[in-house]
Amino acid sequence: MLERFFLKPRTIDRIMGSWLGKDIELYASTLFETGYSARSILRRVPILVQFADFTDTRRIHDLSLAESLIDSFVDHWLSSHCIGAHPGLRQRERSLARCTVRHFYSLIVWKSDYQKRKAPAADPFVVEAPGFFSYLREERGLRPETLYQYRHHLRRFAVYLGHVGCADLRLLSLPVVTGFITTTAQEVNYSVMVGLASSLRVFLQYLRREGLLERDISKLVEIPQRYRLVV
Repeated sequence: MLERFFLKPRTIDRIMGSWLGKDIELYASTLFETGYSARSILRRVPILVQFADFTDTRRIHDLSLAESLIDSFVDHWLSSHCIGAHPGLRQRERSLARCTVRHFYSLIVWKSDYQKRKAPAADPFVVEAPGFFSYLREERGLRPETLYQYRHHLRRFAVYLGHVGCADLRLLSLPVVTGFITTTAQEVNYSVMVGLASSLRVFLQYLRREGLLERDISKLVEIPQRYRLVV
């Protein structure tokens, strides 16, 4: 799988030679299968290789113990990759490094045990728009597989709104929605963006129907054309 993203055999050997090599390869494969772009994977894998090096120099080869070093690793990552960088860039890189390692743990390391114990996650926006998923099931007649996609896309949207401080859906505006589309298009491929935009349009239409939005902005949701060729 790594051959899809890294052309040099030496780079692949470097990844697989780390004590987290097989897990990193599985992580890259899982990201690819769930729609992440090659560019996003290329940014994340080196962070995990550096995390493996960071823990290895401390003679820690246990995943549970290594997890406790994530914050220390992030500081180390910044000190070696963002010297003299603008504060805004440092903050973005800090977030990328921390989120990458924690995503790796939640997706790969604790996957089977975590999912067995975890209670089913609540539908996104269940408080703000409590009837939306009932509307999808009962009025639109959507299948469980399609509802799963809606949940996936709208959870991502909910996280973004939290990051930009837009907690009240009544204050939702086109610039906020456009920012979400543009940001997400850098992380996933075009086919995923098509599904995401479709889910978002339906959600915005519902918000307008329920009087939570003053005007219908769903028809203005567009996918950035420059990302059509992202693989």
